[in-house]
Amino acid sequence: MNDLSWKTYCHRTSDIPPRPTLVKALSFFNNEPSQDVEKIAVDLGCGAGGDCLSLLAAGWSVLAIDKEPEAIRAVEAKASPHANQLKTRVSLFEEIQSLPTSLLVNASLSLPFCRPEVFHDLWHIVAGSIQAGGRFAGTLFGDRDEWSSNTAMTFLSMDQVRGMFSGFEMEYFHERDEMGPTATAGDKHWHSYSVVAKKIHVIQK
Repeated sequence: MNDLSWKTYCHRTSDIPPRPTLVKALSFFNNEPSQDVEKIAVDLGCGAGGDCLSLLAAGWSVLAIDKEPEAIRAVEAKASPHANQLKTRVSLFEEIQSLPTSLLVNASLSLPFCRPEVFHDLWHIVAGSIQAGGRFAGTLFGDRDEWSSNTAMTFLSMDQVRGMFSGFEMEYFHERDEMGPTATAGDKHWHSYSVVAKKIHVIQK
């Protein structure tokens, strides 16, 4: 995303509420018996920070990751009242070698922007970082999405998406297949899968 499109995206998404997948994941945590577990979350592709700020306000410690330095600066500025709960990292997905053990990995509309040739490795890192009883919340793009000709992005079939979640219980799964607006590029045909999944055991490496 170039500087101009990033500034447009940031402006248009600066005040949006947390994504529905994150709201659902937090509701699932809230409906469980209270446990003495540290609430650590990773926000992959934090963007303008709506999800990150919601997590911080709910008492989570968050590692926010984005490839855009401006995104990280914006999140840090907005999150100043919760500075002790926030860590940040400027990084391309392709550069991620490890993630901290977490109770939640949130990836709202971000993982599709990982290149296909490294997507499997990134997902292995993501899934491996979630502790048993933790959750993944996010959206993946389907193979009928209008942008699917973009070879720098990852688009998946339903079978591929479901196959990613071996060792998880699928708590929420919604397929979107319709025209709709984007933040910066007008309307497009969306094909996506929104997922909340709970890790039920540690996957053996």
